[in-house]
Amino acid sequence: MVSKSEGFDQTVLSVNDGWLHTRLIAKPHAIGPPEHFHEHFTETFTVKSGTLSILINGEKRILGPGETITVPPMTRHKPFNETGETVIIESIDPRTLPVEFGFLLTQLYGFMDSFPDGPSTQQMLMQLSVYGSEADSWLADGPPLLVQKAMRFLMAPTARLLGYRSYYEEFRPTR
Repeated sequence: MVSKSEGFDQTVLSVNDGWLHTRLIAKPHAIGPPEHFHEHFTETFTVKSGTLSILINGEKRILGPGETITVPPMTRHKPFNETGETVIIESIDPRTLPVEFGFLLTQLYGFMDSFPDGPSTQQMLMQLSVYGSEADSWLADGPPLLVQKAMRFLMAPTARLLGYRSYYEEFRPTR
């Protein structure tokens, strides 16, 4: 799962009981995703090498090799790399991401990277709307969760009519 716009390259190491175990490489000066939260799953970041910066509820934390941070559901966060070195993150827990969410990331990253300067906010909202609540990634600086859910639900039919899809063959996962 590669996101050029975020500067992340995530490799699936194994699949276990509906969960992906992944290794995340944050390239030098990777901006990472927008500050967000997940409603239904916990994320754990264990730094193997390099120095990871992560915002947790607006507070910046710096993690070095061997350090771990766990981000519970509904917690605002944003991992990024402020350094000129590559950061490697790999949780000891084999349950890094739900399989469905990992698949969705392959599609969303491909969509995002198909725009030379990244998608506009409107394009992102339209794309996320076709995923509905399955895209368990919500904007931390957006409206309240229930409003974001309603917006996705209401925007989805229009997004589909405009050609936004939940699956793009060209962004399918590769081995």
